[in-house]
Amino acid sequence: MKILDKIKAKNEDYNNKPPVTMAFLGDSVTQGCFECYYDNNGKLCTVFDTENSYSAKLKKIFNRACCK
Repeated sequence: MKILDKIKAKNEDYNNKPPVTMAFLGDSVTQGCFECYYDNNGKLCTVFDTENSYSAKLKKIFNRACCK
């Protein structure tokens, strides 16, 4: 599969090319949850950093590769 070719083709002819579908399998880390901790009351808290999630990083890579 040549994902970059599919993305470039979709970019060039947006209305007539099939959508490009990608899936990310994983857990909370895949989604961007990189830290869990208990606060002073014993409540479980999470820290989400969606800009550094796998999907966001891959989007940046594809944007650089496809949109030159």
